[in-house]
Amino acid sequence: MYWSPQLQRVPELLIVGIQSPGSYLPIHHKLRFDVNGRASVLLLRGIIYFGSAHFTSRIMGVDGRVWFNDGITTGRFCVDEQYLDSHPPGFLDSCRGKVAATLVYAQG
Repeated sequence: MYWSPQLQRVPELLIVGIQSPGSYLPIHHKLRFDVNGRASVLLLRGIIYFGSAHFTSRIMGVDGRVWFNDGITTGRFCVDEQYLDSHPPGFLDSCRGKVAATLVYAQG
């Protein structure tokens, strides 16, 4: 299913909640919008995962590096998971036994 919103301007931040975590939803690291004949791109900046009554996250840096955080095991520190393009397709769909529940996209 594709969503084709009619936008007057591209949002600076877009939060996408996955209604049925664990169901297949391809996670794209870029979303392209055409508004008033001008193309704009939102980049994936974070994913919140859920499973076993616990949330974890991945944060995508502007340099393409992926960072993992689990407040219980890593505390306030993030674990470097290398660059996004060094991982196979589907890498972002799940994380350490948890499934994607929320996607965070931002401009630039």
